[in-house]
Amino acid sequence: MKSEIIIVTYSHPEAYPPILSAIEEFSKRGHKIEIICRNLLKTEWKYPANVTLTNTTEFAAIFESEKKTQRQKLQEFLIFSRILRKRFKQNHEKVFMINDSIPLFALFFATLLLGRKKNKIWYHNHDTSDIKANRKFSVGWWAAFFEPRLMKKLDIFSLPAEERKQFFNLSNFKGKIAFIPNFPKLEVWLNHSLRNKINMSFKILYQGTIGHDHGFEELLRIISKKNQIRQTELHLVGRVRKNYLSELTKLSLKLNCSDLFHYHGEMTYAGLFDFTPNFDLGIAIHKPTNESYSTAATASNKIFEYAASGLPVLFYDSEHYRAYYGNKPWAFFTDLSEDNLTEQVNTIISADSEIRNAARLDFENHYNYEVYFEKFYSEFIKVD
Repeated sequence: MKSEIIIVTYSHPEAYPPILSAIEEFSKRGHKIEIICRNLLKTEWKYPANVTLTNTTEFAAIFESEKKTQRQKLQEFLIFSRILRKRFKQNHEKVFMINDSIPLFALFFATLLLGRKKNKIWYHNHDTSDIKANRKFSVGWWAAFFEPRLMKKLDIFSLPAEERKQFFNLSNFKGKIAFIPNFPKLEVWLNHSLRNKINMSFKILYQGTIGHDHGFEELLRIISKKNQIRQTELHLVGRVRKNYLSELTKLSLKLNCSDLFHYHGEMTYAGLFDFTPNFDLGIAIHKPTNESYSTAATASNKIFEYAASGLPVLFYDSEHYRAYYGNKPWAFFTDLSEDNLTEQVNTIISADSEIRNAARLDFENHYNYEVYFEKFYSEFIKVD
């Protein structure tokens, strides 16, 4: 009998496309799957019949959830932990796929005196934890505090980028380590066609969590000067705090380019399949301000979603990104200075039709999830 897979995230699986990919791959292999998460997104994903979604909270959008009192947050954590304890106590064999530090802390908090039973614990870390970024003694703070101490208790530890291994305490780790890049699923994106027509304006897209250090301000400044070969627009889609969106809107008004700046709101992952191919350039600029941003070459799933849609990609110019994509015809690099950014955008505009197919082919041949998951599954999960 195959192991039951318990996929645990303190966010929501649709906020992390690699989790959705893992769910689909486990489902195809006949595992019964339960997802345990908080109810933070309006779901549109069609889960397979052997997948159950267990929400541990009433619906609240992510930013609204952050406004809850510390008491409310603690109550949510305890409810979440109690459900994990119930699943852990069951006698049939299970693999717990734990995503990030709070669920890891919750599992060990809930099962402190239960022993191991038949369960296998797999910890997949999407973003490195920073204890300084959390309020002292909050749930997130305790999770970051205990993470290094819990590593030795894991059976499997996986990361989306090999460079992040140095940031974890693995001195006493006896389990197995794997690297699973955040590549999209081939069978999902192949069902969606590339755009054939040429846009009147050159449309730049950023999809993901919207905040500082992605070059938006610099892009607005060069767009406003209209030094590009074609009129250029900046489009953003994703979650954003109101004050930061207001900053960008005011800047676009100040620069007299508000008609070239567009915010499309939040979008489900499924909604991106037909949306992303309508653009001309994808932004994957991460100024190296922290460990996650400085090591995101294989961990930023938006890079590969752009490539799957036939979009060239603009990176921050660093050794890290150059090492992975320096020889790719669809990869371009900028230091975000005005002259350099204008030059890169004009180069991409001139080569537009030549590089779209190259991006898509690299996705089909190299940057898709299936091959990496099969290797991981065969080595760490499959039981003959």
